[in-house]
Amino acid sequence: GPEGPVVEQGRIEVGGFTLTAPPGWSVVRQFEEIAGTPAPGVQIGRGQGAALIAAYPNEPDPATLLQRYVEQVLAPQAVDAQVSDVFQVQGQLGAGVQQVYVGTFQGVEVPLEGDVTVFAGGSGTGLVIDGWSGEGQYGQFQNEVHQMAATATEG
Repeated sequence: GPEGPVVEQGRIEVGGFTLTAPPGWSVVRQFEEIAGTPAPGVQIGRGQGAALIAAYPNEPDPATLLQRYVEQVLAPQAVDAQVSDVFQVQGQLGAGVQQVYVGTFQGVEVPLEGDVTVFAGGSGTGLVIDGWSGEGQYGQFQNEVHQMAATATEG
């Protein structure tokens, strides 16, 4: 199978993508699947902020993968949550999509707010960056998460 995530000195390699973690962010955990789907990834954090980065094989369309991630990963954990309309975003990987969410989730004491950004690489692999924090707190981390997503590269 694909090699697991590699993380060193702020450089994160996941499923053929390379991202630069902002200063102060460190690895919380690494994984090889999400919700039963083979998708290598890593979760990083800084203080109350968190970001999950995952590579989904055979997902060449960002909008489709975003919908899949929301339905398969976020929705099953949500107790009471809302998502925004889908926004178009641009990054080094080209055109992507982004969706904001807020609400309460299973096993989490405080309501969360965050957003999911999705790009696709030329290899047909989709890249998901899901950043979040406690409601009212995500603004402190949002720019760093978005910068990490926008500067992600393939290879």
